[in-house]
Amino acid sequence: MAGRPKDPDEILAPFAEEYRRVYGDGLEAIVLYGSAARGEYDRKRSDINFLIVLDDEAILDLEKAFDSVKRWEKRGVAIPIFLTRSYIDGVLDSYPLEFLDMKSAYQTVCGEDVLAGLEIRRESVRLQCEKEARGHLLHLRRGYLASGGKGGPLRNLVEASLPGYYALFRGLAWLLGRGETLSPKEATRRVCDRFGLNREVFEELERIRLGEKRGRLEMVRIVDRYLEEARKLVLTVDRMGAEMQSGGDSEDANDR
Repeated sequence: MAGRPKDPDEILAPFAEEYRRVYGDGLEAIVLYGSAARGEYDRKRSDINFLIVLDDEAILDLEKAFDSVKRWEKRGVAIPIFLTRSYIDGVLDSYPLEFLDMKSAYQTVCGEDVLAGLEIRRESVRLQCEKEARGHLLHLRRGYLASGGKGGPLRNLVEASLPGYYALFRGLAWLLGRGETLSPKEATRRVCDRFGLNREVFEELERIRLGEKRGRLEMVRIVDRYLEEARKLVLTVDRMGAEMQSGGDSEDANDR
């Protein structure tokens, strides 16, 4: 098996065919999502992400996928998310941001379009946004202290934490009535502009995530600013929650 594909489309048919052989009629759908579905795939950096939906019997035989998962990792495919339709229906209120993230850019490779009809509740998104904003800030502070101010660990902290903020920004943009198909860059811009966050901080963090070099003191400086914007975001999400609970949704909430 060759290495990472130049274009994710190269592997869609053989990937689906392999899992059809493995699970037969127990395979209900395969969905490509994330950067590969958004047209932002980078052969050197991007994983290729799939959601595989099995029926309630096939999900009990995950061991059948051991060899396939290992083989496709060599082509840049992340370990797929294996779910059932009943599981998806049961967790929408608990993990709405994860499904908003998938719905923002996806392609049904085979089977049913399992994401199209999902009903995601605004209150569920709001509650998870509050939880994630606080949790991300806590992890940032712990990671910052654990780094000892060294450039390498700080860079790793940026790379590991930024995707979580992009999912959070997409959820907040959705609450503002801005739709669910925004790219991370667009969602970040809209949320920062709407709530007075410093968009330039996140733009610089993204350049670092993509490989731009920074010295140790520069990394300390930018992560200091990152922490401040993360703190402001918690306060912003809290205010949004209070407004929604009192019936005073954001002025943009009815744009959808």
